Amino acid sequence: MEHCHSQIIALPIIPHNVEHEIDCAKQYFDRKRSCVFCDILHHDIAEGSRLIGCSMDYVVITPYAPRYPYETWIVPRAHSANFEDINDAQVSPVSMIWVAV
Repeated sequence: MEHCHSQIIALPIIPHNVEHEIDCAKQYFDRKRSCVFCDILHHDIAEGSRLIGCSMDYVVITPYAPRYPYETWIVPRAHSANFEDINDAQVSPVSMIWVAV
């Protein structure tokens, strides 16, 4: 499902590549006792070379090894295991992050 202009979609299954990413994140947590995505975020904010933009709530970065051109990640500053747990107060900042960039 890698495509340079993908859209958010819902599926009744977990794709193999997503399942693999989740498994690797769990293994990382078991070894380091910290979230791999939080660690990436902290590193990228400190270093700044892959930082595209940021707001009080979200950071936009380009991944170290993007799967396709112009791949970007919008990552919440506060750890959250499930994006669906986002509350109404957090929705607007997601939509406005691109204005800040």
